Amino acid sequence: MPKVSAVAPSLEHSWDFSTWPKGVYPGDGVRAKYIFRVHQRELLAEGACARVGRTIVFFGAGYSRFLQRLTANVPGYRNGAAVSKDAVAP
Repeated sequence: MPKVSAVAPSLEHSWDFSTWPKGVYPGDGVRAKYIFRVHQRELLAEGACARVGRTIVFFGAGYSRFLQRLTANVPGYRNGAAVSKDAVAP
């Protein structure tokens, strides 16, 4: 049976700004361009994106790690993937 991480969901695919998935933060390519401009060094350090020709391509696994680092800066934030279905809100 494959090992499942309880910390973050793994995004196995890749995408660019024009095909940004609605279910992935920030939800669309326009907002993602802002996130890219602000956090470009962090995204590259996590292996979350790369330039392919003139296109910036985002990789699911690296982007997931990047999001985990961002959520560590928010006190009290609970990642939905890390919370058990049986957990009760405080």
